[in-house]
Amino acid sequence: MEERRIRAKAALDAIVRDPTVPAEEKHHAAATYHVTAGRHIHNCRDCWLMRGLCVCDLLCKVPSARLEPHGVVAYLHHFEWGRGSSTGNLIRACLGGELFVTGERTHERALREMFEGNDGGKNVAILWPGEGSVDVRDVVREASRRSAEALGAGEGNAGEGSVGVGVGGGGGVTFVAVDATWNSARKMMRRIPKHITRARIPPEAFDADYDASKHVASPPPPPPSDAATTKTGSTKTTSLLAPVRKYKNAPDGRCSTFEAVIALMRVLGHDRETCDGLLRAVKTKVDAVLVQKSVPGAYGTFSVEEDVYEAAAAARRAREAMAVGPARGDGGGGGGGEGGDPGVEGGVEGGCWMTAAMAGLKT
Repeated sequence: MEERRIRAKAALDAIVRDPTVPAEEKHHAAATYHVTAGRHIHNCRDCWLMRGLCVCDLLCKVPSARLEPHGVVAYLHHFEWGRGSSTGNLIRACLGGELFVTGERTHERALREMFEGNDGGKNVAILWPGEGSVDVRDVVREASRRSAEALGAGEGNAGEGSVGVGVGGGGGVTFVAVDATWNSARKMMRRIPKHITRARIPPEAFDADYDASKHVASPPPPPPSDAATTKTGSTKTTSLLAPVRKYKNAPDGRCSTFEAVIALMRVLGHDRETCDGLLRAVKTKVDAVLVQKSVPGAYGTFSVEEDVYEAAAAARRAREAMAVGPARGDGGGGGGGEGGDPGVEGGVEGGCWMTAAMAGLKT
């Protein structure tokens, strides 16, 4: 398996270094490498953690039927694929949603087909807090209205009352969550057709006490400002992912991709117990990643024996020893985050999703 990975990396290096190869072809090659032969091939294929620290059985799982008529999928930067600290894959592990990798042709094609279907893309929305975004509650109401009209029910009850699961008896929306660093996410958004709705999550939905039935109104986005205000009214907020990811080159007020999805689920009317269970999944992944780094967990979601800490420390030392040498960081367009894999863009500091209160910032 490791020999196959080495051969794949050598082939990628050759493509990336070749000046005659188009940029899009290099991007596809880098994405394919990360999906098929990246760092995750030695780890659990589902949670992307070391097999001895697999947390799959500890994660809260919500049957896809409970999400209906809505759905959630993830659009990942290729550096995020296989990364243990990524929360984008929790969309698949906890919610059964699909994962699409930017630049990988089959994934991009499937995403385009999703945009072209779903009533011409009207029932698809990108979770994005940037300029020109629409309140997610309005997106759901509009989908419900269209569904009611299609069923001949008219507009009598469409858009009335709270926004909850199954509002309007149909009109489901497929929400796409972007999983990447802030800078990479902005580049990925250029690939999304202009007609696809950009939906922002209301900042109050990031509070655990949010009640969808009491938050019906959709206020206008905050005006642009140099210091964005978070859901708590301050200029900073702390993501659950903070203990394991670096937050560089982006304003304050960020949270992880899956935390944003949980806020979306609050807006859609899911109960607090479910949302708290999903938040615990993020904490569990963070604690497991810290254990891999020979650091005690930050949230105490599970305990391990001391010898597991020692095994993780030994594995880390082995990886560091293998990484020493002239080949480290050679080739490609920059280090690939944790593993130093080459790619067409710079290294990833930490995949995250801006909170809805950042809507006034230019993207």
